Amino acid sequence: MIRKLAVAVFAALVVSTGCRESELEARARATCDAVDGERFEEALAASTTGSAATGAGREIAECRCIAMLSLGDRDGCTALLSPLLRQPEAADWVPHPVLAKLMLRTWQAAGEIEPAAALASRVAPVHRDDLDLLQLELMLQSSLRDEAELLAELESRLRDDPSWIPERLVLALAWSRRSQHSDALRVLGDVPPPITHPLALPWYESRIQAQAATGDLAAVQATFERWKATGWDPIDLAARYALRLSTDQLTDPERPTIDLLRQAIATQSELRDRNIVWGLHRRLIAELLVAGRPAEALVAYDEGARVVDLSGITREEIERAVAGPKPAASNDAAAEAIFQLPTDATSGTLALSPEPDESPDAGYRTHVIPRDGRLVLPVKRGLHPRRWILRDADGKTSASGAFWPEPGRGVRIEPRPSPVAARPVAAERAAIGRKPGDGRRRVIAILPDCGDWRLVEYLRARGELPFQTHLFDTGYRAVLESRPAFTAAALESLVWPAAPRVRTTIDWIHDLGLELAGLEAVGSNPVGFLATILPERPNLFETLGGSDRVTANMLLAHGRIAAGRHAEIVGPNGHRRALPFPLHIDQTMRRHLEHPLGHADESGAHLNVRHMLRPTLPHPDLSPLLEQGANPGLHLELLRDNDGKPVDMLELHGDIAPPKAERLEELLWSLIPEAGHLRANVGTFDEGDREVSHPLALTQLLIAYHMVKAAAGRHPA
Repeated sequence: MIRKLAVAVFAALVVSTGCRESELEARARATCDAVDGERFEEALAASTTGSAATGAGREIAECRCIAMLSLGDRDGCTALLSPLLRQPEAADWVPHPVLAKLMLRTWQAAGEIEPAAALASRVAPVHRDDLDLLQLELMLQSSLRDEAELLAELESRLRDDPSWIPERLVLALAWSRRSQHSDALRVLGDVPPPITHPLALPWYESRIQAQAATGDLAAVQATFERWKATGWDPIDLAARYALRLSTDQLTDPERPTIDLLRQAIATQSELRDRNIVWGLHRRLIAELLVAGRPAEALVAYDEGARVVDLSGITREEIERAVAGPKPAASNDAAAEAIFQLPTDATSGTLALSPEPDESPDAGYRTHVIPRDGRLVLPVKRGLHPRRWILRDADGKTSASGAFWPEPGRGVRIEPRPSPVAARPVAAERAAIGRKPGDGRRRVIAILPDCGDWRLVEYLRARGELPFQTHLFDTGYRAVLESRPAFTAAALESLVWPAAPRVRTTIDWIHDLGLELAGLEAVGSNPVGFLATILPERPNLFETLGGSDRVTANMLLAHGRIAAGRHAEIVGPNGHRRALPFPLHIDQTMRRHLEHPLGHADESGAHLNVRHMLRPTLPHPDLSPLLEQGANPGLHLELLRDNDGKPVDMLELHGDIAPPKAERLEELLWSLIPEAGHLRANVGTFDEGDREVSHPLALTQLLIAYHMVKAAAGRHPA
């Protein structure tokens, strides 16, 4: 790939030179020829001078930069190109995409948005086959100008032929994030790509998502019928239809969603996409819980747990729903809480939690205790117990507890106050008053993980959360509801405040805490261009950090919760830097100790290898080769790791056919052009004679892919 890059860079020089070759052009030729021959030290020696923003100086700079990158000097390369690309004479300079993306990400990380945006707009139209550049242009320019005007401008570049489908998907996603779904549909167009097109699946999903977001069930059904007419698997489409209705809360008047989910689950053995099976079981459980049918949800959980991983949903949660109070007519009957307090407690007060129909942050209502110690309070029964707190004359907690109201009956409660331990006198807190924003004061958003307002308010009323009380008194608060009540769904709705995005089957499970993948299905095409960029544009931290504010994302993105890149600081002006955080590479490789699936015996260059591909890293898309024929020498299977979490297990057979292995190797090389100079040694080993092992080569390339992408800022670090 480096040879191709050097040749491409020097091609512009050859066109512009004419018959005579100047000294500068000769230096450019010598530098690029050395790079072409992978003589990088020679290239550096030939280009110590001559780099410039015009003419042959550009070729010298680019080829010298390639040599630096090949020798691991990324900083030297960016230091060389940065001042040259800023010069007025460079206004028409379109660097090679690899170098352009390097500079764009470098400037973006440094908060230099204006030069980065200008370069992106110069390069993206020329190299339109590189979707990374279009996404970078959209992201950078939208921080400087009105995004709607920008999208309209980018849309004007589109042409009516299938080769522009990738660009249409990117722009449709951007419109959907703005909740402008009619614009998303317009950009996608009415004519789908041929069903054999690698982006046919995301095109149909994007269109259906935009239609569902507007609540247009008829349009959704029409698109599914159109999709079905292409010959797509009807069982697969029926499952996708059930998931879509459940996720977007659409109702088919003829077929209840729960029935559709159950019918799809009945065909799970015929579904190729195991993520669909995963989503069907999880959505069925959620639908049954929301419908007030917890007993059926428990049965669905037990059946699903035998087939898929249900991390994030616990059986205990559903059991509590089964055992909890069931709505009944008798619940409307009057209930009473009868407190009989000792006479020495009558100088204090009793606080009672809010009624079920009040907001959970409404605060505890304080009652004066009569002289005879008998306090009778009308109460209502709800889905949660009522809590009470007894305070002495000084306002200190002496007893507390909980009870379930009994409709039509009185519940007798006899608190037993404990002696209140003397507490150290707190230092007087300085008064803090709210002041106008000055752009420098900090704003902190606190989300108690698995926090329940009722428990928080109970502890606050007991006086055990004084700092939280201080925050409530001086700041803002809100009740964040999650249906179903899983932490992941709540976090994602906060971090990703935009309207629903283009989603695939994995995304249909987003309410249950899966890592959102945006256009994840687009990653299953030979280009594999959106797997790491699109899912994280834009989120709460990037939106705030794109201005003169600074945000710190301290959310732990665990359990497939899409909460942005945790342990990262963003801002001001989009500048990024990582917080100190241990990096664990979750890719493990081990040899087979046995020979499953009838593999040939392992020896020499024919060792079997397994790679565990965890969802914590975006992996290269191998589907173009995995889907070509039976027993191709490699196998991808959805398994569970030691923690019960789903992982993809990629198995490389020792007897993989060389042509198949070489095609896969070339696919991986195309994704990491920066490492092309290592090609000669990859896969080689010495057992007396120099041999080549394709499983070894593929293993080295998979590891190199992640190292190169991490170094380029494409992986979280």
